[in-house]
Amino acid sequence: MPRTSATKTKLLKLMDFLYRQSDEEHPVTVGDITDYYASIGIKVDRKTVYDDLEALEQYGMDIIKEREGFRNTYYIGEREFQLAEIKLLIDIVQSAKFISVEKSDLLVNKLKKLVSNEQAKGLRRQLYVPDMAKSSNERIYYAIDDINQAIVSNRKIKFRYSDWSVEKKKVARRNGGYYNVSPYSLVWDNQFYYLVAFDNDDRKIKHFRVDKIMYSSNDFMILDEERDGIEEYSALDLSEYTSSHFGMFGGEPINVTFECENSMVGILLDRFGTDIVISKLDSEHFRTTANVTLSQQFFGWVSGLGKGIKITAPAKAVDFFRKESERLREQYK
Repeated sequence: MPRTSATKTKLLKLMDFLYRQSDEEHPVTVGDITDYYASIGIKVDRKTVYDDLEALEQYGMDIIKEREGFRNTYYIGEREFQLAEIKLLIDIVQSAKFISVEKSDLLVNKLKKLVSNEQAKGLRRQLYVPDMAKSSNERIYYAIDDINQAIVSNRKIKFRYSDWSVEKKKVARRNGGYYNVSPYSLVWDNQFYYLVAFDNDDRKIKHFRVDKIMYSSNDFMILDEERDGIEEYSALDLSEYTSSHFGMFGGEPINVTFECENSMVGILLDRFGTDIVISKLDSEHFRTTANVTLSQQFFGWVSGLGKGIKITAPAKAVDFFRKESERLREQYK
């Protein structure tokens, strides 16, 4: 092997060795590096090691040198991702419903390669995730990529959309017919990805859960047609849209008034954002208004908060809650 090629290979191997074998808690010595070189068939002296370390520093690697007794030790300081950031990313991957168990394991193993070997040993399941339904749709990642491609290239898409049958099988809606839409945004809500798009047939904004979009050469296609509905989407407040559609279920949009105990203020701010107007009623209660969709999911959310929250207006919303309460009373009579 020519000398210049061998030198380049040697520096790359040293770079990999430092990234994988060194960190603040586990520094390496010149002797460790010499032994590593010898293990891969490269014979060097101490001066060569010092020169190689200096070359990597000049390249931009953050190599920290510290003195321990009569010897110097070295480790990688600043990495592309710090350990705390990798832990956070692993928690997100493990808890995301739309990522299958197999894909979660694959992604976690890839993330572990961004820290040292010793640090990777401590990255075993940092987060306790209760038993939950993980997606079985292994192709969702490619669907997301194609949807983004359609958005960037200003193209329509068409796809089949599925529901679960009681036999636990995916069944296409519309008897296998297609949805023809103009895609505009991908939204992450309640552990799922949603596509917000303009329905080219119904001429209005809709949303679709991405893991329920059927994805194969016959089920999903990017069309060679420019998107419609740009005016409708431009008029859409995406933040308000996602906060008002509970669990991203559909329903009739309406402004409702809440009268609540003060302990509820954090819950409403978390749900609707800090822009909602809070009006004090007395020392223990406040009033606020938010745009929501009247749906059974919204009813379930409010009911789950107990007596500390009450819908007081408009009459249509109050009547909706009264009818839903009567329906439940009759259902469990």
